[in-house]
Amino acid sequence: MRLENILVPVADSPSPRLTLNVLSDLLACLGVSPSTVRLIHIGDDPPEVFGGSAPETGATVELIDGPVVETILRLTREQGMDMIVMPTAGQQGFLDALRGSTTERVLRQASCPVLAVRAF
Repeated sequence: MRLENILVPVADSPSPRLTLNVLSDLLACLGVSPSTVRLIHIGDDPPEVFGGSAPETGATVELIDGPVVETILRLTREQGMDMIVMPTAGQQGFLDALRGSTTERVLRQASCPVLAVRAF
């Protein structure tokens, strides 16, 4: 398994801070230093939790338009990502109960491993 290119979709809720800490700890334990950790936010404004950048990684949060699940999957394929790391709050409401949360839908369709970190 290769971990050179990692995609991390972020939003205000659930907060991505724990997810980035878990990713950092995992990479340290494995002794892996990825060449790319790409933070994306699908929508208009970057998550306020970062103010536009993520101190844990030094990376800038890229703003991207499009449907959330489809955009994550497209970027994963196009950019040759080795892993997707996502915070998850689980199912939120009736629609999620029917089709699954965003993370569940990405997990079912992703062409690479997905690390889902439970947000508290």
